[in-house]
Amino acid sequence: TAGRVKYNDLWGYTDPTGREYAIVGSAAFIHIVDVTDPTNVVEVDRVAGGQTTVWRDFKTYQDRIYAVSDNTSEGMIILDASYLPDSVHVTYQSAEYFDMTHNIFIDERHGRLYVAGANSQNNGLIVLDISQNPDAPTLITRDDLTSGEYVHDLYVNDHIVYASHGWNGLYIWDYSDPNGIKLLANISTNGYNHSSWLT
Repeated sequence: TAGRVKYNDLWGYTDPTGREYAIVGSAAFIHIVDVTDPTNVVEVDRVAGGQTTVWRDFKTYQDRIYAVSDNTSEGMIILDASYLPDSVHVTYQSAEYFDMTHNIFIDERHGRLYVAGANSQNNGLIVLDISQNPDAPTLITRDDLTSGEYVHDLYVNDHIVYASHGWNGLYIWDYSDPNGIKLLANISTNGYNHSSWLT
């Protein structure tokens, strides 16, 4: 555990055969849990991040799992899920772009991974390309988004970023051109805009 926290975030993954998995964060591990049969849930593998934390976040792209954590120096970990249901294999762990970050989101249509709340880019976002090689992210851009500043969480669809800018509210950004990011709209939500999603 980390303090009183035993588990934190989770994400779902379905393999090409239709088996379903929960990717679950705990203080020290990334757990891969087969939930195909909800009456017989089985942990098939676990990967140590290297440190303990109260927060991990996960997203998937093709057959890769991307894992990050807050208040650590673990960087980003990429897991190859193609070996499931037997195991997952670490293909990458690096702090090249950040030591820690709060959240990530992947625009699967374009193979872009968006990083929010990173220690190396506290305000705005880092955007990485994973389309060319899912195991070797490359930098597309990093931006302060000064009118919105800190991004706590985000949802991305077809280059449009729905960014939860904490006390500043909800902002919608067009990232179609990484060199010419446009603010499309913003609204105060009269409180801390923690996370956002499209229905």
